[in-house]
Amino acid sequence: MKLILDENRFDDLQIELLDELANAVKDHLQEAKVPDDILNETMVDIVFSIATIIDGSRATSFEGHEIIPVLTFLIDEDDAPNSGTLLHCGGPSSLHDHVMSMFDES
Repeated sequence: MKLILDENRFDDLQIELLDELANAVKDHLQEAKVPDDILNETMVDIVFSIATIIDGSRATSFEGHEIIPVLTFLIDEDDAPNSGTLLHCGGPSSLHDHVMSMFDES
């Protein structure tokens, strides 16, 4: 498996992922009949919380040790097992940094 560092492309992909997360959360809140007057605020709060966990911005531990997820995206997939190309940004993602600006635009 190859690993490629490309912060700009990674940023585009993490924003797309964030958009998918937001849409999924919103769909579930609407199915649960969350009132419109609190729907967007609730969605932003949930998406922000999920993003901080994925980013490692929220303290998470396992067996007494801090764990920090590092997000990658599979951008090329070969037929062979464990092959393909992973795109990364050189460290933890920054999904939570995009949440407020993303929802300010909508």
